Amino acid sequence: MKFRVLFLLLFIFISNLTASENLYKIKLQLQWKNQFEFAGFYMAKEKGYYKDLGIDVEFVEFDGKSNIINEVLNEDKQIGIWGSDIINEWLNGKDIVFLANYFKRSPLVLITKPQIRTPEDLVGKSVMVPLSDASTASFQQMFKVFNISKNSLNIVEPNFKIPDFEKDNIDASSAFLPNEPYYFIKDKKPYNILDPNNYGVEFYEVNLFTSKKFLNENPIIVKNFIEASNKGWDYALNNINESVNIIYDKYNTQNRTKDALLFEANESKKFILQKTYQIGSIDIEKVR
Repeated sequence: MKFRVLFLLLFIFISNLTASENLYKIKLQLQWKNQFEFAGFYMAKEKGYYKDLGIDVEFVEFDGKSNIINEVLNEDKQIGIWGSDIINEWLNGKDIVFLANYFKRSPLVLITKPQIRTPEDLVGKSVMVPLSDASTASFQQMFKVFNISKNSLNIVEPNFKIPDFEKDNIDASSAFLPNEPYYFIKDKKPYNILDPNNYGVEFYEVNLFTSKKFLNENPIIVKNFIEASNKGWDYALNNINESVNIIYDKYNTQNRTKDALLFEANESKKFILQKTYQIGSIDIEKVR
């Protein structure tokens, strides 16, 4: 009897091992550190949606220096997540393909000292922002309205911590709107927000893309990846508490509290607009 049980367990182990070895491995390059911003992708993995469609996904956090477009074009990562600048990159001849969109309005903003009221007040000031963010379509649109050159700002490399104007010796920092304000509100610190959406086109954010080469060679894998990701996002948004608990337990590299993750989750809904738009959908007219 014991032999049969051991044989059965060994059979199950070998079967699972063989199945995992047969999965197509994909590295998904995130555009930031782990947080609820990527909850749909985490849940697609945790709930087995990727595995059901023959895919094993590894999430790669942004290191603040890598060029995500080049990482995907060089196939160091098979699929990436980036902002609306992927459209500009495509217009400049990069062989990338826009696969899906999850945030219908960009949450990328500048959080500033309270005395900085307009983008013009940034001239000559220290701004903590990755060079890749400073070049994004949304920030460039805001700077263009006020005729501000990047060279007129003192760009400071990010430290991936909650901005502290005094300790970091900065006047402003790039921020993800569903995230950073939580800490300023919690600590009762005064701040202001410069939101590029208020100065022109509302840009997409959390855009899934790949290289044209990878898509041509793996059309079914890419189709299945999008399908599983959309299903993961639907689950994450309809099961906020469970999703937050999983991120807190397994993907909490930023050591955020559950309360902070819940704040981000509920604020993210305002940008995803699940009840208005189909998850993952792309409006071609808006892209134009």
